[in-house]
Amino acid sequence: MRLHQLTLQAFGPFAGIHIVDFDALTADGLFLLHGDTGAGKSTLFTAICFALYGEPPVDRELMLRSHHTPDNLLTQVTLDVTVAGRRLLIDRIPQQTRPKRSGTDPTPSRRPRPASAGGRPTPSARAAGNPPASLTRKPARRSKNCSA
Repeated sequence: MRLHQLTLQAFGPFAGIHIVDFDALTADGLFLLHGDTGAGKSTLFTAICFALYGEPPVDRELMLRSHHTPDNLLTQVTLDVTVAGRRLLIDRIPQQTRPKRSGTDPTPSRRPRPASAGGRPTPSARAAGNPPASLTRKPARRSKNCSA
């Protein structure tokens, strides 16, 4: 598996849109992910796992939406990755709340489904098709880490 680009939008501590270009980082070989405590290093791994598997790696009830984000900005993770020789663009949008159109209480939002060229909804993990079976979690084999 080779990561090319990770785009975070209103995810974890990242309030806006942030792009990690792994192709640029690996141009000279290895790279190091470092930073202060609470800087968001683990969040990057959580985002990668969420993009690949559709859920965070450890705490299934983890709040993925940033608390610093305006209500009108959708929480979303997009991962550009090559797996088994296939280049995939995986979009994941977690369940989140939004303000009601009338009233003050928040309401759960439905996950928007992107439209394909034919106008029909496509899966949230897509490219030329669904991700390969190697990226599909089987309920009986749940792992608590991303390297499952």
